[in-house]
Amino acid sequence: MTPTATTAFRTALGAAVAALTVVTPIEILIVPLVVWVLLARRWGRAGVAGWGPPWGVSILIVLAAAYAPVKSTDRLMDRRMTVPKIAMTLAELSDPFEHGLDRPSLGYRLAPPEGQDGRVVRFGSLNLTVREFVEAIETQTPLRHRIFGCGNGWTILWGLDWITAVVFHEER
Repeated sequence: MTPTATTAFRTALGAAVAALTVVTPIEILIVPLVVWVLLARRWGRAGVAGWGPPWGVSILIVLAAAYAPVKSTDRLMDRRMTVPKIAMTLAELSDPFEHGLDRPSLGYRLAPPEGQDGRVVRFGSLNLTVREFVEAIETQTPLRHRIFGCGNGWTILWGLDWITAVVFHEER
């Protein structure tokens, strides 16, 4: 193999290992990590096909995956949902059944801040995205959201494997 072909092969192999690392669940990341460390030690600090050291290619791949708009949280926020009324109090949002309402079609938890049970949140329509639901609550109350999920299968490209709930809490 010529030096140029060898360098191109090493670059392609490094990029493949890095790509596998980005899209693979955490449980099996150890194998690509070990391979990557062995390859990086062998190559040393030498440049790879004009792209710089092997870790430079990895950094580019990881950054691209981290900012890719395909995360499970992005998909959740764009999902459509229905609320039972255009205007609901925080008490109604926290326990709709107690107030004779159907629960909105989204798994969420909300605890009204002390003394604000009667505070009203107005939504743009009955059928809205989760993002619009969250924005309405956050702009009209002191509550902030956080998305909870299972960490098993979490990847830098796809995000959480299983989203369990959107939780609204008072900002501290």
